[in-house]
Amino acid sequence: MPRGWTRQIPWLTVHESKQFDLAEPMEIDAIPCTDLGRTVLDLGAVVDERRLDGAIDALVREKRIDLRTLAAVQKMHSRRGRDGCGKLREALEKRVGESGTPRSEWSRDAADLLVAHQLPRPEFEHPVLSPNGGFLGEVDLAYPEARLAIELDSVRWHLSRIGFEEDAVRRNRMIVIGWQVLNFTYSEFRDHPSRMVQTVRDALGRRTTRSGSGFST
Repeated sequence: MPRGWTRQIPWLTVHESKQFDLAEPMEIDAIPCTDLGRTVLDLGAVVDERRLDGAIDALVREKRIDLRTLAAVQKMHSRRGRDGCGKLREALEKRVGESGTPRSEWSRDAADLLVAHQLPRPEFEHPVLSPNGGFLGEVDLAYPEARLAIELDSVRWHLSRIGFEEDAVRRNRMIVIGWQVLNFTYSEFRDHPSRMVQTVRDALGRRTTRSGSGFST
C-alpha cells in the first residue's frame, strides 16, 4: 500500500511503499500485488545474491519477464538509499553478454565459481550440433570455442535408468565430433571447488593450445 495507509486490521500485515506510484499493481486472488518487475526489485532488498539470481533465472527461463524489463524497472526506481536497486543492478550487469539461461541454481553457482577464479564465463544450456547440423543435445555449461562441455550430474536429472543411458549416448556422440566432456557431481563442487576449477582450467589450456585459438585461460 502507499505510505500513510492507516487502517488497522488485526489479521492483516500491511506493507507500505514510498514508491508505490511507480509500480504497476496487479491482483492475485483479489489481493493487490506489485508487478513482477517491482517484486524482483523488492526481493533484492531482503534476500542474498544467490536467491535473487535464482528468482531472475526462473522468471526469464519461464518467459514471464525479460532482462530489458528488469533493467527499466531498476532505472525507474533508482535513487540513493533505495533498497534492492544495487543488488538488481549487479545481477543485471552480470548477465550482460550471457548466452542462454541456466536451468538450475547449481549451474549459476558453478559458472560464478569459475569466473571468481579468473576463468571465462561459460555459456549456459549450449546446444551441440553435429557436422550436418543435427541436434545432439544441450550441455549445462560450455566453452564452444574450445569445444569443452561441462555437465553437472544430479541425481534428479541424470541418475534414472533412461537418463543415465541417454547421457552416455549423447556424450559419446559429442566426443566423436571433437568435444571434450567434463562431468562433476554436486559433492565435488561443494567439497572440492578448487579441484573442479583446476580441472576446467587444465582442460581449457589443452584444448586451446591444440586448436591454436587465442582463447585466454
